[in-house]
This record gives sequence, structure tokens and C-alpha cells, in this order.
Amino acid sequence: MGLTKLYNCFHDPNYLNLDIQELRRLHSEMDQAVLACYGWEDIDLQHDFYPNDRKKIRYMPSREAQREIFTRLLALNQEIAAQEAAQGLVVEGGEEEDIDEE
Repeated sequence: MGLTKLYNCFHDPNYLNLDIQELRRLHSEMDQAVLACYGWEDIDLQHDFYPNDRKKIRYMPSREAQREIFTRLLALNQEIAAQEAAQGLVVEGGEEEDIDEE
């Protein structure tokens, strides 16, 4: 079975094959592990079958969890950009400065 067929089964709520159910569990576990790396264990991902933007059903975290992750990633990006700017690592135009260690 190729990846397209595999993930069509993965996202089909009526497909109850034990291997596919284990793959879903592993995806959920991996998502939790990534959140733990950020220290965001407080986010309840609520993995389930939800429609995506194209109205296709997908096994994924809830919209609320996705929004919370996006909001936190945006804030983290802005924080890192501010730190880099304060350290003089960013020049006008937003490009990184080339630092030579001679």
C-alpha cells in the first residue's frame, strides 16, 4: 500500500483496522511529544476526525488546539525576532547579518 492509500485509510473514521488505529495513536503521541518540547503540555489536542478547510474529514487536533498552537508559535517567533534585533543580529530589511569570526 502506498502512502496516499495509507493516509486515506488513516483519515477515514470508518476504517477500523488495528494497524491504522495504532498509527493514529502514534501520531497523537508524537504531537504530544512535540508540544512537550515547547513546554506546552497544557494544550489539549483533542485528536479526532474533523473537516478541514476543503471539507474533507481528517484525523487531526481540534481547530481550537490548532489556533492555540499557531498563536503561541507566532508569539514565540516575535519574541525570538525581538531578541535577535536587540543583539544586533538583524539589519535593515529584516535580513540576517553575516557574522565573520576572524
